[in-house]
Amino acid sequence: TKPLPPPQPIGNQHFGQPLLVSWQRAIDNKQVHITLLTLDFLKRNGTQTQGIFRLPGTRSTVAKWKDEIDAGEDVKFDDTVSPHDVANLLMHYFRQLPHGLIPEETWISRFTDSDEESILHDVLEMME
Repeated sequence: TKPLPPPQPIGNQHFGQPLLVSWQRAIDNKQVHITLLTLDFLKRNGTQTQGIFRLPGTRSTVAKWKDEIDAGEDVKFDDTVSPHDVANLLMHYFRQLPHGLIPEETWISRFTDSDEESILHDVLEMME
């Protein structure tokens, strides 16, 4: 299949933009990128939370944070914030990536006709 053209950037928008575009926007706006912001919070406050990525967050809270991030505002999570809300925001961000976290062309080029051990090795190598 032919790769899709990249979406056209819109203002400060992070959600729905390619990962590299979103990272560049965060740098340009002097923001902490949403992935770092959420993963840091979850590392500090969510490691003992059951069902962290399974149980839903509060829809209105997640929508508010999304709008603030897309407006170029800083979002701060204090210790009263639910880890489920933060995890849901991160999942929402990943789901809206136009080409997925690992683009299809990467999967096709790296993993076609590979055995499971080779695939696992390649995935771990990409994560380094």
